[in-house]
Amino acid sequence: DLLTKSGFIKKNFDTILAFREMTWCGIQGIEKISSSCFKGVFTAEYVNSSRNNQSDETIFIKRNLFQVSGFYPIFEVISGLTLLQISDSWLNATNQLATDVINYNVPPISVICGHRNVGKSTFARYLLNNLLNFCPKVAYIESDVGQSEFTPSGSISLNIFNSPIFGPPFTHIQQPYRSYYIGSNTPLDDPDYYLDCLRELVIVYRRDIACGPDFGMHAGEELQRIPLILNTHGWIKGMGYDLFLRILDFTKPTHLFQFYSSIHSYQNLPPFPTSVITPPNEDPPKIALVEAIDPSKVSTKYTAADHRTLALLSYFYSTPAMLSKQENTKWWQFDKPLIHHSPWCLDWTKGLTKGVFVFSGDVPWSQLLYALNGSIVGLVGNILDVDVNESCEMVDEMVDENADKMVDEMVDENADEMVDEMVDENADKMVDEIADKPETSQEKGRNIQPPRYFPCPDYPPPDPSEYLFLGLAIIRSIDPVAHTFHILTPLSYVELQKTCLIVKGSLDLPTCFMLDHSNNVSTGVCGVPWKRVPYMNLEARE
Repeated sequence: DLLTKSGFIKKNFDTILAFREMTWCGIQGIEKISSSCFKGVFTAEYVNSSRNNQSDETIFIKRNLFQVSGFYPIFEVISGLTLLQISDSWLNATNQLATDVINYNVPPISVICGHRNVGKSTFARYLLNNLLNFCPKVAYIESDVGQSEFTPSGSISLNIFNSPIFGPPFTHIQQPYRSYYIGSNTPLDDPDYYLDCLRELVIVYRRDIACGPDFGMHAGEELQRIPLILNTHGWIKGMGYDLFLRILDFTKPTHLFQFYSSIHSYQNLPPFPTSVITPPNEDPPKIALVEAIDPSKVSTKYTAADHRTLALLSYFYSTPAMLSKQENTKWWQFDKPLIHHSPWCLDWTKGLTKGVFVFSGDVPWSQLLYALNGSIVGLVGNILDVDVNESCEMVDEMVDENADKMVDEMVDENADEMVDEMVDENADKMVDEIADKPETSQEKGRNIQPPRYFPCPDYPPPDPSEYLFLGLAIIRSIDPVAHTFHILTPLSYVELQKTCLIVKGSLDLPTCFMLDHSNNVSTGVCGVPWKRVPYMNLEARE
């Protein structure tokens, strides 16, 4: 309709770009709740800035040329901004894969490999968007736990896409088709479990998507080909290279895109072993050399840790509308800080039938609740239970229609009052009873039933063929007497019902999650008077 009304469709254009404003989604609010180094993420104060030979009127016209909020065309070279140039090697590799997708009898599996900071994720997005011109859907496995593209760090996931992906990772957090929680930014802590989870994702792709009745080649009357893109980590030395070879062994790719640099030899992979180039009893993969991006031309404004923090902020402040991509409805709610959110109550005697797993650190059983309090955990469900729950369409419809309304009413009418009463009447008493006076609380202490505890490596992690990762949560507080975790999570009530165990890894809670960024904080923080608020010292980065 837009092309018809504009009249562009009658003209001979090779490419037409259509822009529209999306300020309604709310992502720009991330600037006001994060630390100072993220301010200006969605503003262009330095773009088309004042020049000696430009008038104020000229600058204003350039900034407001298209009248689209958040879109800033660049007319001159700007320090700190780099232009993405698609090299011939990228074009040739992408065109070859597109041809093979059409000609192959089975959907091709492409693996992208190379050193860190060479452009693997950028090339993967470019490849994904290009394949969507020929395929109704494209599968994507993200195996880099430290720099995940579509989920917060600490997990690996299998995603299905039917539309192009644009923007930095924290702007397109997705609900994956299948995901597993590793609990760390590196597979170094438990490489075997990392490989087991990744192997299971490949199995799920082959079983449910490449050949499955719902997604595969025989879905419906029309022939469908859903190729797979697997983006690997940038750890190519020592154990990292061994892990990479193991991934190739069970993935069995049809195409291998290897990044190389003629300038920085340290970015190049070692020579592939014979088993990769000419695997026995199998067709060898097509290996394409892809030119690496010069690291000196890559913007270093944000570090890897900054990107992980942005992804976490985007995830925890997201709304159900973001996952469903409902338009003209806020996908992110940054108006209220997390410390003002009403938590869910998770009774570990009923909701955690399998207990608690701790992947890192030697945590004694007596210190388990202290270790969990104020930490990021993964919520995990049984695959069979998840499948049963997903068949309950009536429950889903009821929750979708009424849950938001019920939560809003509860928050508006009771949340502040409940928080004040809990803080004023019970906080000091609970701390004294639990921490300072265990001997004088014997009767109450005997009623405390701790959750089942499975520390690693004494116990193996959850089997990826039986359990899957549902989402992240923050344990805001713990009531040991009521055996209840108070958790913050963007998951819906239906998803929370699928939780049967929680996993604590080594992910730290960023400082900005603990701060109150609301405007009216003159009387205290989250209803707590200033004289009773703990303090900390934070050095802001510019």
